[in-house]
Amino acid sequence: MRIRLRGHHLFCIPVMQKWTLWGPRFWENVEKYKRIMESNPGVIIEVVRYCGDTCNYCPNNLKGKCRLYDFQENGNKIDLEILDKLGLKIGDQLSYAELKRLIKQKFETMPSICDWACGVKDTGCTEGFAKIKRDC
Repeated sequence: MRIRLRGHHLFCIPVMQKWTLWGPRFWENVEKYKRIMESNPGVIIEVVRYCGDTCNYCPNNLKGKCRLYDFQENGNKIDLEILDKLGLKIGDQLSYAELKRLIKQKFETMPSICDWACGVKDTGCTEGFAKIKRDC
């Protein structure tokens, strides 16, 4: 099995603990993939340019492209910031265990996208990030 994730989800999915935006169906899908990755750290993640598997059921997913990030110039800055920091590019593949190790190694603090792009403060990301820093 291979899980397809866009750039910013490489950080968001491992650290996010809950999500209230985009509705329960979206979060249930995210949780499904997070459970798969947590139970099988060797699962391969493929970095994709547009919507990935966790984008299913998102109201911003318009035929495989994100209404927020894929239709405006420099809209994918949210993805590129994370990819740059992790040293990854579109098409790269890595295991979930490797991804968590990269997050621990490359991020001293939460990335700036959490402030300017997310806007959701109740996701538990700070706690999830601290867990990765502590346990990986």
